[in-house]
Amino acid sequence: MRRLGRYIYNGLTLLSLLICLATVMVWVRSNWYIHYSNRCQQSYQCLVVLDPGEASITFDSNPRRPRNQSDTGYYPVAERDRAMWWVFFGLPGDNIEEPSWHIPGLTFHWASRTYTVHPTTHTRRLTISYWLIVLLTLILPASRIRLRKRPPPGLCPKCRYDLRATPDRCPECGTVVAGAENKRD
Repeated sequence: MRRLGRYIYNGLTLLSLLICLATVMVWVRSNWYIHYSNRCQQSYQCLVVLDPGEASITFDSNPRRPRNQSDTGYYPVAERDRAMWWVFFGLPGDNIEEPSWHIPGLTFHWASRTYTVHPTTHTRRLTISYWLIVLLTLILPASRIRLRKRPPPGLCPKCRYDLRATPDRCPECGTVVAGAENKRD
């Protein structure tokens, strides 16, 4: 059972490290391109946007887009305002209420919007900074790093074999224990 736990721990550590590296790659690429994926169904819309410095996922009820329409793509950061302004700011004449809560690196935002030509839309958006994802995914790999400490007395400093029976030399690796030469003289 202990071996299975070690395999699971190693697998989760590797997965966490891969997620961290992928996040760093997306973070660097997001400085030039903004990626998005939009899925629109009968009564909701899901929009995932990878902005510079943060990723966000938005759910809309009663979306303004045509039903059963999806698209995915990217565009340069310089065109951000022109391409995405309607997603978060609405149309002229819209009534928008936008409460939210924020902690460093994480924001949850919800809004009820009454549009001039569309029904009321309820929006929920979760935004997380890339640095927070990297920090959280580095916890497990960092826990694997062990500082090499001096072995307790009675153990070989090289292989940590028990030296109670042979205090002068390690029978496992052949290392002469420091201080053993002085005791003979």
